[in-house]
Amino acid sequence: MLQEQGENFVDANLVARCLEGDREALLELIRAHEKMVYGIAYRTLGDPEEARDAAQEVFLKVLESLPYFRGESKLSTWIYRIALNECTGRMKRSRMRAEVALPEVPDSGPSVLEAMEEEERNHLLRSAVAGLPKKYRRVVVLHYFEGLSYEEVAEVLLLPVGTVKARLFRARKMLRKKLGRLLR
Repeated sequence: MLQEQGENFVDANLVARCLEGDREALLELIRAHEKMVYGIAYRTLGDPEEARDAAQEVFLKVLESLPYFRGESKLSTWIYRIALNECTGRMKRSRMRAEVALPEVPDSGPSVLEAMEEEERNHLLRSAVAGLPKKYRRVVVLHYFEGLSYEEVAEVLLLPVGTVKARLFRARKMLRKKLGRLLR
């Protein structure tokens, strides 16, 4: 709780400096959140170019909306929400299917066959997650790929924690069913 209050103070200070026109504060805000925003965009949209464009658009929207940030949640949570909304809008506009990207496997020297098998498993998992309905895909991406807690996912998506848990349970069940058929 104390750490969260400290974060909120730092967030409020950063926002205030940005609103005063402090260019360094603006760069600090972008640097602090750019990897997270790009990660969400890439995992949601599945295309690096589209993700870069989306991330730029997210920061433009953050800057435009900064005067309306009330500090009722952490700044990162507010930015998560803007990023998810931007990606959802892009998906609707382009009618593309999202493909969730898994972290790349570090080059630890697996054999060619092992690497091919791992890539195939990753592809199957990405396809299965991409095929989930949006409401389930979003909780899976935020919880499993972004590492957010149930409470943080609930805050980002404006849902009760129980709904997040239920959606994750149903998503895992759907994934087991899909992957079970694919792996037979």
